Amino acid sequence: MRPKVEVADEAIKPGVFVADDFSPETARLRGARCPRCQEVFFPARQACPRCHTRDDMQEVALARTGRIGAITAVVRPPQHYPAPYWLAEVELPEGVRVVAQVEAAIDQPVPVGAAVELTTRPLLARPNGQWLWGYVFAPVGGQP
Repeated sequence: MRPKVEVADEAIKPGVFVADDFSPETARLRGARCPRCQEVFFPARQACPRCHTRDDMQEVALARTGRIGAITAVVRPPQHYPAPYWLAEVELPEGVRVVAQVEAAIDQPVPVGAAVELTTRPLLARPNGQWLWGYVFAPVGGQP
């Protein structure tokens, strides 16, 4: 069961979400589009790494669905993550590739090309009870 989202909760990294909406059903990742070359990036950037323009980058709400481009099992994660878990490169329709965990049992491999959708979950709790929320992807329809 997921903890209730409190007003004081925060994103694991400031600016990663379009709004401070950590609802698994509505949260969106915040990207940036270059006004000169139209390349889209995640996370959002102040300058375009492709054409090097410093013109005002345009905020973009990225699609909530994508496809697995590559995936691997992580069996020795950092200390605060439960082991093991799936880590994937998710290709979004905007051309952005996002590296994120995939919610699937470790004995249920998610194939390359599988459709996934964005969801959120609390990743870490601070001593004051505040949750830090992060993004993960889950197979569409809950099936790998």
